[in-house]
Order: sequence, then structure tokens, then C-alpha cells
Amino acid sequence: MRGLDYYVRTTFEVWHEDLLGAQNALFGGGRYDGLSELLGYPAAPGVGFAAGLERVVMLAPPGPSLATPQVVVCSAQPTAVPLAIDLAQKLRRDGLTVLSDVGRRSLKGKMRAAERSGAGAVGLLGDEEVKAQRVTLRRLSTGEQLTVRPEEVSLQVREWEQATAGGEVHS
Repeated sequence: MRGLDYYVRTTFEVWHEDLLGAQNALFGGGRYDGLSELLGYPAAPGVGFAAGLERVVMLAPPGPSLATPQVVVCSAQPTAVPLAIDLAQKLRRDGLTVLSDVGRRSLKGKMRAAERSGAGAVGLLGDEEVKAQRVTLRRLSTGEQLTVRPEEVSLQVREWEQATAGGEVHS
């Protein structure tokens, strides 16, 4: 990980038995009086440490898996971004797992990404939706599409999920 030869007096190293041989050090450091002079600077005693982040990550327990989003909220035009962000926040408060896609890529690219995410629905917001204060909601499994008020999105997504869980056949 690093040499300890410039440290003086107190030094430390933390290692883990599950890592092999010389690669078992997670981090280490100590006091290094005289280092700044070696580098051509005025005397400045100090302490420091270095860590091997990839070693710490190797030992970390696996984190939670990313949940499949129930709905992806997409903005079709820059003017729709604020409404899309507000909608995504509202849906999260309603307990839905939401992915927001308000970047600059094309709507076609956003729709492909939504399908790959495994989401059940996409909330589309463009200039027309902003003017009407509505959301175009598309069910990805069937292509069914509705225009609803923002406060109706959660209920509609849950209805579609219940219909899917009830054995509805998808086209």
C-alpha cells in the first residue's frame, strides 16, 4: 500500500486476516517529522495515513440490491423538467420506487432505458403535459397509455400492478 520509512515514532497499520500476505493491509500511517524538509519545504511536523479503498470494499458486506423501479418519470423537453422532478418526489412520498430521467438524451433513448430497467410504467412529461398539468402514463407491458392528473399516477400504477399480479395476460 505504501512505505513506512518516512514515519517517525508512532506508526500504525490495520490489516485483515482474510486478505492474503502483503496485501492484507487496509490502512496505515503515523507521525512524519522531517518529511516536509525532504521535499524542500520548511519544517512542518504532522501525521497522516493512507488507505487501500479497494481492499476495504472487498471486505464490505454486500449492500442492498437496487430495487426495480415501479415507474420511470421522463421529461420530453427541458420545460418539463421541474414538473418531472416534482412528480418523482410525490410518487416516492406515496411509497413507489421511482427512477427519474430528466437528462438531455432523446425520448426514444429514455424509453429504451425505462424498458431495460424493468419498470412497469413510464410517466411522460412534455410541453403539452406541462400546459395541461397532466401526465401521459404508459404501461410498458401492454403499451396502454392514459393521460392523468399528477395526483392520480400512484393509484393508476398500483392498479396496473394488481392487474399484473392477478394473472392478466400481456400482449
